[in-house]
Amino acid sequence: ATAMNPPNRPPALRAIFSVCLSSSLIRLAASLAVPPGAPSPSFWHDDARVASLPDPPPPPVLSSIRASPHRGGFEPASDAPWRPVSVLAGSLPPDLVGTLAVLGAGRVRIGGRRYGHWFDGDGYASALALDGRAGTAAFTGRF
Repeated sequence: ATAMNPPNRPPALRAIFSVCLSSSLIRLAASLAVPPGAPSPSFWHDDARVASLPDPPPPPVLSSIRASPHRGGFEPASDAPWRPVSVLAGSLPPDLVGTLAVLGAGRVRIGGRRYGHWFDGDGYASALALDGRAGTAAFTGRF
């Protein structure tokens, strides 16, 4: 048994809970990626948005990101204070109350010097707090 699948829940309910959690998290992650009403073009092809980053990539790094957009996911994270997150579709299950904490790499380059592998990145902690009773969610992240 884990915090996400407590032993007192029947297996069928645990499976439904897992599916609801997965689809809700995907929708929540989508709401972080593209705020409602934001323009839809690629972030990395919008020079003004790239320049607004706390540590914008130097031109050679930006060129490689534009050529292979998945590399943008490995750009340095920045501290994010707690902020509300919108649920784009559906709703959080009322019994879904808790915090999902994730530790991982948050910085994989310093200036124009990239680390050898993203596992070498500096540690970054993020948290997604969910309260299905109130229908709210919030996100934070920091080094």
